[in-house]
Amino acid sequence: MKKQWFHILLVLAEAPRHGAEIQRRAGEMTRGEVKLYPVTLYRALDELAAEGLIREVPAPEGADHNEKRRYYAMTPAGRRALAGEAEALEATARLARAALKPGRA
Repeated sequence: MKKQWFHILLVLAEAPRHGAEIQRRAGEMTRGEVKLYPVTLYRALDELAAEGLIREVPAPEGADHNEKRRYYAMTPAGRRALAGEAEALEATARLARAALKPGRA
């Protein structure tokens, strides 16, 4: 899974959001490590939607109703994809920790 897809899905796992919120929250979650620039973000959103991992939804109740904002939510397939990727990353991290144990060259 593309890194930007992972981070977008991670943000959308919390709640539906519009593009600027996704961008901001991904930066917060990663302490500035991930920067989703507009071209990258909106291309990734289009790709995720085409893959059925996210979908466009109406603005949540109480949200700023700017007509230009498009809100996105993760689909059940997106939730499964995120869970699968998280498991794969955990397995990779376990391998790295094992390889870095004292006494290994």
